[in-house]
Amino acid sequence: MTREDFAKLNEAEAKAYLLAELKSIVAAETAANKELQDQVGVLLPNITEGLLKIFK
Repeated sequence: MTREDFAKLNEAEAKAYLLAELKSIVAAETAANKELQDQVGVLLPNITEGLLKIFK
């Protein structure tokens, strides 16, 4: 949405639009964080085992 389009919205429409955009951003960030957590969860045991072999 352009600034001009946004400026044409009434207050309720503008709030609804911004809320929807924020929810979309939060959902995307949450999904990205979950994916990263999953990847780290898979890698950490391997890293830990590798470090144990090095330091034993």
